[in-house]
Amino acid sequence: MTTFLDALEPDQGARLLERSVRRRFRAGTVIAHEHDEPGSVLIVLTGEVVASTAGPGGREVLLGIAGAGELVGELAAVRGSPRSATLSARTDVEAAAVTGADFRTFLATTPGAALHLLDTVVERLVVADAQRRELATLDVVARVASRLLELAGPEPAGGELRLTHDELAAWTGASREAVTKALAVLRTLGAVRTHRGRIELRDPAVLARRAAV
Repeated sequence: MTTFLDALEPDQGARLLERSVRRRFRAGTVIAHEHDEPGSVLIVLTGEVVASTAGPGGREVLLGIAGAGELVGELAAVRGSPRSATLSARTDVEAAAVTGADFRTFLATTPGAALHLLDTVVERLVVADAQRRELATLDVVARVASRLLELAGPEPAGGELRLTHDELAAWTGASREAVTKALAVLRTLGAVRTHRGRIELRDPAVLARRAAV
């Protein structure tokens, strides 16, 4: 998927960044809390920002991860409504912060920018719908396999993901214990190998078959 910043013409992206203030966050920092005032739109320049919410019983539910070129906090800023998710720095992050007023002005005066934003929102809705279907129809092993493939990219060919059991639990709507058991099953199938804070994809084809169960 093309990021919002990449979808803009070079001069448009430059104009947007001219309106911004650079901000840096260390890994693990909470950037904004769910239900906070809308605040600024962040354009991620380097690193990754996690959006999460509190699910039933207070369990963290991971909604998405934004990387370089992607926006976070844009819907709250455009609508002037409280933030719908907590934003945290998954890694060290450098971002460009644009006030809500400046971002709305940019959308109103830049041809195509609003359409690019709509594309971003639609893509997130598609992902959210897919996640709801998974929760309703797939067991935890299948959900874990599906999420690993998603995080590995469109053409997974093995490799390694920097991902903890807690993050994977939040991402799949399961408990940490259930995720640990699911990974044990996938290890037995030869699909993955797990290390502390890392998951090595050994056989994406096996993951794909298990994800389809």
